[in-house]
Amino acid sequence: MPVRFAVVVRRVARQSFDDDVVGLAAELAFRFFLALFPFAIFLAAFGGLVASNLNIENPAEQIVLALGDVLPKGTGTLIQSQLRLVVTHNAGAALTSGSAVIALILATGGMNAVIKAMNRVYKVPEGRPFWRRYPMALLLTLVAVAGLMAAFILYGPLRILAPQITNALGLGQASGAIVSLLSTAGATTLVGLAALLVYRVAPNIQLPIRMLLPGAVLATLGWLATTFALDFYIANFGNYANTYGALAGVAILLIWFYASALVFLVAAVLNEVLHATSEPADLRRRREDSSREAASASVAGQE
Repeated sequence: MPVRFAVVVRRVARQSFDDDVVGLAAELAFRFFLALFPFAIFLAAFGGLVASNLNIENPAEQIVLALGDVLPKGTGTLIQSQLRLVVTHNAGAALTSGSAVIALILATGGMNAVIKAMNRVYKVPEGRPFWRRYPMALLLTLVAVAGLMAAFILYGPLRILAPQITNALGLGQASGAIVSLLSTAGATTLVGLAALLVYRVAPNIQLPIRMLLPGAVLATLGWLATTFALDFYIANFGNYANTYGALAGVAILLIWFYASALVFLVAAVLNEVLHATSEPADLRRRREDSSREAASASVAGQE
């Protein structure tokens, strides 16, 4: 029997308050900001390796240049210039260099914060030992890097072939609009898949994919709506330069990180509420399994 929409909204709001989602989102925003430049360093090193093997332009540079289409107005100039500096000075570095490895480790801190937040939402203990949890966070970070690389490597040929495709289809000068539409659709799909992957892997509980899809959809659409809304507000009403001066770009970026993290966590709460409402016995059993495994791991560690 379907649960009424208003009931679900009330339960999501109440649980978000109980789980201190607002505080968790602030922590994630801060962690994401700290991980941004280490992530860019590793992205540059990895991009240099990919570019040298495929004989293409370093995708990391294209990613930095394209950030202006994603970030809200006011962050582009400052953040792009700084990231371009990072990419330029590290693009030729080998992945075996100490700076790239250290940067990857630092960037993984943001993913560890996500794991902690997911456990809080699902009310399960983190029973996985360090040697399992940290490599998992490391792998999720690497997947994020590979996903960005794949998106922009595919975008290059699409941009080149768009005029020929549109001429063959008789669409004339619509190549730019088509490329923009396809790239937006591709980026949206990647965000949704990334959210689904994190919801599935990060918490210390085995969850079925069917119970994670609503949150992944909400996280994707909510992230797009939040980005456009913040962009519109800054362009028409907000004047952060008067308040923060040269740090306006940093302030806007932190607000964007915070809003994105809040949407991501509320979507995770939605998954938990729907699961608890539709299949309470199943969720209870999965939580008990997780707690039992955590207790066993704790006893094993003490011995």
